[in-house]
Amino acid sequence: METIQKLLHSNKINKRERLEIKQFLKRIQKPKKKKKKAKKIKVKKDVLNRKIEYKKYLNSAKWKAIRQDVLLRDNYRCAYCYNLDNLHIHHLSYVNFKKEKLSDLITLCKDCHKGEHLSN
Repeated sequence: METIQKLLHSNKINKRERLEIKQFLKRIQKPKKKKKKAKKIKVKKDVLNRKIEYKKYLNSAKWKAIRQDVLLRDNYRCAYCYNLDNLHIHHLSYVNFKKEKLSDLITLCKDCHKGEHLSN
């Protein structure tokens, strides 16, 4: 590779040959890692956008009404340990996200909810 670089910078070849060599080198070189970084940034943006959308949904009147229905159904108790404090609504599935059925949701206390996510 050093020999080719020296040749490119010497006066032994004309402009057309120099251009052909440069184009050939571009074709045979490994792709730069910058392209992978661009994909990672796009993925991070997608994840961030989904998180923002999810938080907005959790603050919506629709979600608050569904949440109250689930809490009422579960008697304001954790479905696993029957705790009455720090209750969360856990999605058993996100298949019906924003169109949840009550059967897709369950009431869990903070600790059980954390454990549920750690086990999955």
